[in-house]
Amino acid sequence: MYKLLLTALFCASFAQSYGQEILNKIKQNPDISWAQTTTLEFHTKVGYQNMKLSGGMSQNLVVKHQMPLILKNSYDDFSFHSFAGKIATKDFWGQAKNKCYKDPQLQQLLSPDQIGKKIATIDTVVTFDPKDFKEIVELVPTTYSNSHISHFKLFLCYAYNSKSKQLEIYPISMAPIVGRFDAKGQLAEEVETFWIPVESRKQLDPKQEAINWIQKQQLSWTFKGNEGQSIVKKQTVAEAIIEQVEELTKMAKAKKAYTKYPLFYGEPLDAASITNLKAKQAEDIKGIFFSYILAWDAQQQKAIIQIEGCSPMSRGCLYFIAE
Repeated sequence: MYKLLLTALFCASFAQSYGQEILNKIKQNPDISWAQTTTLEFHTKVGYQNMKLSGGMSQNLVVKHQMPLILKNSYDDFSFHSFAGKIATKDFWGQAKNKCYKDPQLQQLLSPDQIGKKIATIDTVVTFDPKDFKEIVELVPTTYSNSHISHFKLFLCYAYNSKSKQLEIYPISMAPIVGRFDAKGQLAEEVETFWIPVESRKQLDPKQEAINWIQKQQLSWTFKGNEGQSIVKKQTVAEAIIEQVEELTKMAKAKKAYTKYPLFYGEPLDAASITNLKAKQAEDIKGIFFSYILAWDAQQQKAIIQIEGCSPMSRGCLYFIAE
């Protein structure tokens, strides 16, 4: 009984040190005047994808992918360029203990048996009898692989720091999703497998050998119709963003504000753009978008995110480069 109690206390403190600790720090920071959690859906595939997800994206750009030393004639070996191919592998399942959670807040740790049930599925295998060529249909028990994963969910917290006049983004967890889409690209049904912690870093070293996959992405969050928990609400998000726009002249002089992320041909803000953006009203601000680098550490089997910059999303979009 004593041993079980110690285990339960360890699991509780382990979960607390991930998701809830981040949210508590945001709540306790006197400089944060607005903060809200949200969950965005996104995919990591390059090129056009007919999938309508909650997280609007512009471009996905693969920066680094590391091939296996020996390629075999199996589907898994040719998925080295896919994020799903990193997370749905025997290497990950083998180290999944104390890493997978039932909820995005990372409070309900899953046991190995529970993980096994969550990733279990049935594949339909169709073969033909060599004698009479009749179709043979077999139902084979298996586990979800990268081919089953259609997209991901990212649980994060947006915040506004009224002291630094900057929007801040805190990624907390992500989940592989097995989804089915209709002909119009609408999500028809989905299976949420599990949630894993996301490590946030100020700077990623792409030359680090353990990091074998890196992708640049952009996600947007529109205020209307998105559910989330309000963490801090000393002011509205629109008020916070309008306040940030007032700092544009300083940011432009310091070369920290662009029309788009520079890699996507963004130009530094000029006087005319600043005048146009300062004329915006709170109702003109439709949401927030941000750019980030998503990476996979093959050695520790974990997801890493580096936030590059974020901005208000309006008709006159601008992009703030993170320090």
